[in-house]
Amino acid sequence: MENYTTVYREASQALANEDPQEAFQILLSLLQYPGHPELRQNWREALSLFAEIGLAIAGEEFALKVQRVAETSDDLEMLYVLGYELIEYSLPEIAATILARANEINPTEPTILCELVHALEVNGQNTEACRFLRQVPELLEENPLLLYLLSFNALMTGDLVEPKQLLPRLQQNPESSESWMAERIAGMLERANALQGITLLDHQDLRGWHFVITGAILLHLSPYGLDEGMNGRYAYTQDSENRISQAIQRLRAVIEAGKISVPCVFVLPNRESAILSHAVAKILSCPLQEWTPETWETPGLIVTYDLGQLDSEILEQLSQHRPGQILWIHASCWTQEQSLAADLTTYLYQYNVSPWQEKMGVDPDTKEMKQFAEVEASIEELADRIVQATPDVDELNDLPQLMSIVQSARLITEESAKPGLFRQCGQRNLQWNISPVPSSRFA
Repeated sequence: MENYTTVYREASQALANEDPQEAFQILLSLLQYPGHPELRQNWREALSLFAEIGLAIAGEEFALKVQRVAETSDDLEMLYVLGYELIEYSLPEIAATILARANEINPTEPTILCELVHALEVNGQNTEACRFLRQVPELLEENPLLLYLLSFNALMTGDLVEPKQLLPRLQQNPESSESWMAERIAGMLERANALQGITLLDHQDLRGWHFVITGAILLHLSPYGLDEGMNGRYAYTQDSENRISQAIQRLRAVIEAGKISVPCVFVLPNRESAILSHAVAKILSCPLQEWTPETWETPGLIVTYDLGQLDSEILEQLSQHRPGQILWIHASCWTQEQSLAADLTTYLYQYNVSPWQEKMGVDPDTKEMKQFAEVEASIEELADRIVQATPDVDELNDLPQLMSIVQSARLITEESAKPGLFRQCGQRNLQWNISPVPSSRFA
């Protein structure tokens, strides 16, 4: 770890050179949780510099909050307000440092502890969140939310034992408005139980844990970087018509194994999604149906290329399970929390390029890298390319495991525990950006 003084001087110099973003990136190594070992004795100095940088990037109001904490490091209210604000600014790694300071001053204040756990969760530090929660058993006895947070974060570390032990206490909570906490944990545990003998649920079992925590079935695992920390996810990937064709074959196999009826395929108002819809409808021999206010509650297969391409109105319409509806998302970004988890997801990525977007590739004539323009063709023509694609049969060699998961999932009877594929009502689960299966991330 670099010397505190060296880092501080480098950040100060970057700010003096009118590069506040560079200054922030340098200073981050001092402030991110749990904080540099010398941060405590240099608290005012480091936070004051953060306030100056914040003034240049985020404005005066934010800078004042940071400066107040720099000057009054024991003010619980100011520490809490700044911690909360930093989470809102997508800086949970600094928020956790600030809130841990507040929790140290008063470790029995539930509001501060909840916000600290939230910051650690968002930052993927579930083990640390559990550590803080276990330090206050008396609060767990009287606060169902803290009990839920311990159960949830323990699950996110891959631990099924402690949540199972805590569940009966969660279920004793008399408040009906808080029943979702026990239902969520019970659902995860029941889905985990359904996978016994099918998957390992270890720290590389991405498909298994994705099913447990979201209720969604992951159709495709990346074959790259399995031993380099990706564990089935893609970092940067260029999608292809062959991969989409393979995904539709997997989709069809899941539908057949689940004995699910598909009366129609919905076409969402988005080019990539429409291309997929047309291809799926041809392969499954199903009629197409426009997604309109008159049809969005009717049974059918909802086909989406990527949730990130949809507007908030459609996302709200998709947020509920409805009888006979299945939501399939082809590509889903795992480094950002998604407002909902699809019933079926093909693959998880950090950066993705569709087959029809502008992209880099190898020129077949010169064998050199070149920039390819966006593909200009009709939706029907591009869908036909998918239909005609022929993926390698070896790429489907994990279908038996996929079928076993679907068949086991059909046996879950409790509605709130059922995987999305078999839900008839209720709010869709989130797709969290955290998981018991870790992964490398790339800036």
